[in-house]
Amino acid sequence: MSLGNDRHKIYRLVMAVLAVALVAAVVTALATGAAGLSAGQSLAAFFGLLRRGVDHRVLFEHERAIAHTFPEFAPLGFLSYFDFGPEHGRYGNLILFATPEVPEAWHRGPAHRAAVADAPRHYHHIRLHKGRIAGPLTGDGVIEVQRTQYLDFDDPRPWRGLRSYQTTER
Repeated sequence: MSLGNDRHKIYRLVMAVLAVALVAAVVTALATGAAGLSAGQSLAAFFGLLRRGVDHRVLFEHERAIAHTFPEFAPLGFLSYFDFGPEHGRYGNLILFATPEVPEAWHRGPAHRAAVADAPRHYHHIRLHKGRIAGPLTGDGVIEVQRTQYLDFDDPRPWRGLRSYQTTER
């Protein structure tokens, strides 16, 4: 799949969750006494092609476990998590944080690590996009994909690739 199609998917995902993220950001701002919304949010998007003939129920168990961690990430800037699929054998999700980077604690959490460990058994390949919304969430923020990690699990030794993109400084 081309990056242009992925950018379009990411854009649609971001637009689909902005209303939820805005509500979450307002609630967080009110709860923490923050003066306003962040001037730059980070996003992580996951797209995967599911293997046929595999029982994928464990993926949904991982999603539930990840969802249970949302309250502990709210103080770290968690805004929203949007899950879609597995229609047409594709699965994905998008996470938004009100911080310039997704906190390392997100990647190190047991629920996330379990999902990562099971990925090769459930996906032919996945793409992990790291990006940001450069500018205010409620204003003219531009969605930028900063890098994409590619993982192909069809060979005994998974193939990995990383592509970085030039982004616009604001």
